[in-house]
Amino acid sequence: MEEMVGEVNITKGIMNHNITLGTFMSHTGAKDNNWIHNVLGDFSNSPRAVGLAYVDSNGVALNHSTGGFVSGRQTSNNYLESSKIAFYAADEIKGEKFDIDFGVRWERAAGIITKENGVGTNNFNRGSVSASDFAVAVAGLYRLSSSTNLYANFSRGYFFPQLRSVSFPLPGQPQSYETENVIQGEIGAKYGNKNLAGTAAIFYNTLTDRRNVDFVNDPNDPTNIIEEVTLQDTRTVGAELSLNYMIMKGLNVFGNLTYQDHQFTKVENNPEQVGNKIARIPNIMGMAGISYDDNGFDASLTSNFLGKKFANNSNSVELDAFNIVRLDAGYTFSLGKDDESVRLGLAVFNLLDAAGVTEGSPRQGNSQVAGGNFFVGRPILPRRIFVRAAFNF
Repeated sequence: MEEMVGEVNITKGIMNHNITLGTFMSHTGAKDNNWIHNVLGDFSNSPRAVGLAYVDSNGVALNHSTGGFVSGRQTSNNYLESSKIAFYAADEIKGEKFDIDFGVRWERAAGIITKENGVGTNNFNRGSVSASDFAVAVAGLYRLSSSTNLYANFSRGYFFPQLRSVSFPLPGQPQSYETENVIQGEIGAKYGNKNLAGTAAIFYNTLTDRRNVDFVNDPNDPTNIIEEVTLQDTRTVGAELSLNYMIMKGLNVFGNLTYQDHQFTKVENNPEQVGNKIARIPNIMGMAGISYDDNGFDASLTSNFLGKKFANNSNSVELDAFNIVRLDAGYTFSLGKDDESVRLGLAVFNLLDAAGVTEGSPRQGNSQVAGGNFFVGRPILPRRIFVRAAFNF
């Protein structure tokens, strides 16, 4: 990939205003080549590649894999170029009780897409696409007291879809290229005194015309991987809490909790998925921990919880919740007159050696089901121990 990026902005303070004007420009070119390699492996204990030879029912000796390698081939051959230009302005207004931030941005993206029609054919489709959109953000903060702030923010933004997701329904004529729009809003409060700090907020988020790209098994060729591009709309409503309490000097307990209700509001070619949960996103997430630091010995113990979630957009596979506990401890020695020091530490990931699956098989997509003899998924890593030394000078 080759990229050239430039940005120029000017900021000026006028009374209680802090005004910014700027522009952004970029040009990017990238090869997009993909290769798929099929390997026969054994994961029953220590992962290894397996060479397999056998004799078929006709007595013919056959070789399925050599050193574990079964087959491999290039599956896509593309070249993508993108040019962007943007202009933006923002103003930060500070008052005695109120702070207000406001910003706008306009941006245009143009892309040139070169895709080979079947790898090795030397037959290429080439076309150009472009889109432009604007973003606006406004936020305010009110100082209710010396310990409590109230705040709210709202933004309307956009994403430019991946150029690799654009197909050619007709030779030389790429499909439509439209921005993905996102609307976000949040209202909350922040509190802090000598020993206790906390936040509470509710939030809302919608994403429209998202061009989702999945790489799935080709139903007509088990050795091939294809790209599935689907337009989706989603909506999320939720609440977040966080707390930090200092029990004594150097000893803190802390935690946070997020609850979110998310669903699809539109799914191109799959209207039955409207109302389903978004894949791989739990409704509940949280963390709790305790830490101690006396400028010599330090230690922290945290527990991260992720609730149940679905492996795919069809919600045909539900993945169980899991919890990961981490431990980190160390001791810092002073080494000299100029504040040099060394910290010797021990860290343990997944202290309780919990088992869990973070996601199902992205290659099976909506065709994956639960309850079979085998399940393909990505597990959390087992217990790992790290010994560390850090020298500060």
